[in-house]
Amino acid sequence: MRRTNPGDVANAFVRCILADIGAEFGGFTKKDWEKTLKYFEYRCAYTGKKLDEKSAVMYDVIPHNKECHGLHVYGNIVPASPAANEAKGAMDYAEFLKKDTKVLGKLSNTEREKRVAAIRKFLNENYEPKKKKLDELRINFNDYYETIKGMCAREKK
Repeated sequence: MRRTNPGDVANAFVRCILADIGAEFGGFTKKDWEKTLKYFEYRCAYTGKKLDEKSAVMYDVIPHNKECHGLHVYGNIVPASPAANEAKGAMDYAEFLKKDTKVLGKLSNTEREKRVAAIRKFLNENYEPKKKKLDELRINFNDYYETIKGMCAREKK
């Protein structure tokens, strides 16, 4: 019988806390998604490829994990093509836009910089106020992660 890895359990716990905080900060509604698609002109924030509501993937710019503390709220979610979503993974959005050649190979440096600026502006205008409130809570997600991971490891023995 396969047992869950303690790190997986701890990460799920942190993600649940972040989800609850995101919900308290307004969450992410269908109306928010429509505003986001409109802001990015129904294009992938990374590739510029034309998207519609069915082909677009909702992507958290600041990852929803213990290191980055991203919230699933308006301002942190951008539309992405499935290929860009997969290729970016946990990489920082600016780094991805500067370095990726597989998915973004044909984008000029000027276009890449334009996309970084658009995402940064969107984050600054819509997400940073929420992120500041989260930072004020002074929640140490790494402590939670390590505590839960340790508890699971002890139980596994």
